[in-house]
Amino acid sequence: VDRRPLEKITNFLKRKDMSKASKRASRSELRHANASAVRVHDCINENDRRERVKEIDRLINDGQQRLLELRCEKDALQQRPNPLYNYTTTTTLETSNKMSNTTRKFNFPHPEIVEEYLHHLFEYRRLVKLNHTKLWRRDQSCGDCDDEDDSFTDDERDLRVGDARTRHSARENGEYKGGNWFLRRASLGSKIGEAIETAAYRAVCTAVMGVLARTISSIHGTNIMTHADVRLLKELNQARASRHERGQSSDGVSRKVDSAAGLESENFMQRDAVVETLISHCQISAPLLKLFPLAWQRALLANIITLITAIMSDFADGIQFHILGYQLSFSFKPITQEDMMRYVGAAGHGAHLTSGFEAAVQATAKDVSASFTFLDKWHERALGSLMVRAQIATLIARIVLFLADDVLSGANMNLWSRQAGGPRMVAGLEYRSSLNTVT
Repeated sequence: VDRRPLEKITNFLKRKDMSKASKRASRSELRHANASAVRVHDCINENDRRERVKEIDRLINDGQQRLLELRCEKDALQQRPNPLYNYTTTTTLETSNKMSNTTRKFNFPHPEIVEEYLHHLFEYRRLVKLNHTKLWRRDQSCGDCDDEDDSFTDDERDLRVGDARTRHSARENGEYKGGNWFLRRASLGSKIGEAIETAAYRAVCTAVMGVLARTISSIHGTNIMTHADVRLLKELNQARASRHERGQSSDGVSRKVDSAAGLESENFMQRDAVVETLISHCQISAPLLKLFPLAWQRALLANIITLITAIMSDFADGIQFHILGYQLSFSFKPITQEDMMRYVGAAGHGAHLTSGFEAAVQATAKDVSASFTFLDKWHERALGSLMVRAQIATLIARIVLFLADDVLSGANMNLWSRQAGGPRMVAGLEYRSSLNTVT
């Protein structure tokens, strides 16, 4: 039997199957190539969009800076300066023409206002200074084992030696919460703590007062229907002037107000929770805080929170607007238990976005650190000032982003939802992705 035709047919079928398999493989490779090309194109488009967003932010910042310059020039031309700014006019000669340039600098609050306000808080015990000696003092739970005393029995002395060994092990493992032993022994901790406390109160008070005052100063120069402008004027505080003339601290009415404010601060139910949340962020951002006892960190942070809330509460109490026979006022008070229940019931509807938080903190800290002008001398850099600046910048970035996210996620903005079925608006802080490369 001649098998050659059968072999030809078999070979032909094999070649046909191989051709089909090759076509299928090529089609699969083509699909994979197209998918990869699409992914690369999407990544390129994503990078292009991200770069465009950065460019738009830069243009907006430039526009805002230009707007501030125009407002400053308008104040100078109208001779109606903003009372919360200091203006400086410089004149230059260009091609036999005089060119004047006016700049301004925010000048509130004055240092004497900050000092007087802090004295006011201390006087009425709305804010209590820390007892640094007590916070740094070594008791039996954190003392040293070499403090021998004949009054102790052998069993008690053995217990003290065992506690000291436990503390030594915790110190080696980085779990010791008592602060640096050298600062405690040399009494430098109390002195450094007092200096830090005073500087922190002044800095926080100046910053918060400045931010709140800027919201008021921003309405100066606002145009109303082309032919009218809003103008701010600064009046003399008659109560403050009469108080200085009499040499007294306050009158009976202000004492009642301060007593009510102190009562509100005592009803601050969330103080401990807020302190513990923020102190965890502080310890993550600034490892140098381990030099100080945990009790000192917690007490200082609690006082700073009390100071900020007192400033905001007093600011809200001082703002009033009269509209059509009504009075618009603001209230800043501690959250009650009923408010907490409503907040828990509404949880899950907010836009509390936390993805990308760490990347946003690091990027923001890098920008903040670049803007610092202190600890920049060569000998300070040699002593490690760059590390201190980096930790301060990280601490600022983390706290600001966390507080902004917390305020926005807890906001309750109802557009007449109960009366007319309007929408309830929620907000949150959305962090931009840190992906900058195509993969």
